[in-house]
Amino acid sequence: MKVAILSDIHANIYALEAALADCEKEAIKHFIVAGDLVGYYYWPQPVVQRLMHDVRVTCIRGNHEDILAETLDSTNAADLYRQKYGSGYDVCRESLCDDELQWLLHLPTKAEIILGGAHFSVHHGSPEATDEYIYPDATAEVLARCHDSRDFTVLGHTHYPFVHYLEGRILLNPGSVGQPRDFGGQACYAVVDLANRALRFKRIPYDVSPVVAAAQARDPALGYLHKIMTRRAL
Repeated sequence: MKVAILSDIHANIYALEAALADCEKEAIKHFIVAGDLVGYYYWPQPVVQRLMHDVRVTCIRGNHEDILAETLDSTNAADLYRQKYGSGYDVCRESLCDDELQWLLHLPTKAEIILGGAHFSVHHGSPEATDEYIYPDATAEVLARCHDSRDFTVLGHTHYPFVHYLEGRILLNPGSVGQPRDFGGQACYAVVDLANRALRFKRIPYDVSPVVAAAQARDPALGYLHKIMTRRAL
């Protein structure tokens, strides 16, 4: 049995579709999504629709779902986050129906799930906080704290993939599907084969031109939103 681990989709349906098409080739049986379905980009409804009705999906919310809730409650917050992250939250308010919003905003902050005899603990930032950044170069002490005593502890939030092993346990971040911060234009996710507990990271190329064009048109003052689509780490 294979499990796909995804995070930080950020309303990028083009990246999600590329990852899901690859998951079909992998014969994935279950999907774990570690939050941040929305924020930054402009296709929240098809992203939510692809995930909310799929019984194979275990999904939690991330800090951008929390930010969306703030923008719905406060015009001042909406203005602040629009300046910082762009107009993606406006698209959420315009396009998501009430059922979709309620599903998204009431996702749990963490999940515990047993698949094929393996126990997964799923968080967005860290087991302690949704918005804590645990980077690949974190200290051994920080990584040990995050292991959460399960077979697999899943984190997201940083948009950088990594894996850390401790006493037979695995701590991992699958990277970002929708906005990788090391190699743009490649939907990043992870696959766990529960037959032997092998872990693989995958990067799936896709055409970023619609994302770039939309970011340039909707948020021209935030060049980061389109430039990161073609970033290449050194």
